Amino acid sequence: MRLCCYVIKADTGFAPNPFWGYCTLAACTPNHKNAQAELGDWMVGHETVARGHKIVYAMRVSEILSFDEYYGDPRFQSKRPRLDRSWREACGDNVYHRNESGEWIKDPSPFHNAPTDQRKDTRYARCTCLTTSTTSARMPSSSQ
Repeated sequence: MRLCCYVIKADTGFAPNPFWGYCTLAACTPNHKNAQAELGDWMVGHETVARGHKIVYAMRVSEILSFDEYYGDPRFQSKRPRLDRSWREACGDNVYHRNESGEWIKDPSPFHNAPTDQRKDTRYARCTCLTTSTTSARMPSSSQ
């Protein structure tokens, strides 16, 4: 078991995404930094020092999927962004999958739209999941 801690610069609901019964981490720091989480590892995201360095979330990894597995899994269909719906539905992290030619496709999302984001997000192309209840997966932000 390992512990992976990192700074969450903006807690938007995208990474981690604690909604719809699962806490998932499909993009952002773990893939950018090659965390290569394994089953049983802990992921902890905390605020910046300027914001008090408080813990935003902690989750124990219970499942790891490729982006294609994540995208196609019926359990995670609600984590695909729906920009025409509520904020929670818009910030889904299930955005990457490959087409028939093996090229990455990114669904429309309010996050990770810079030209370099897709390359960083798909570098290791893994979704880390807490597949049990998410009621304690996210701690209240000091700004709420």
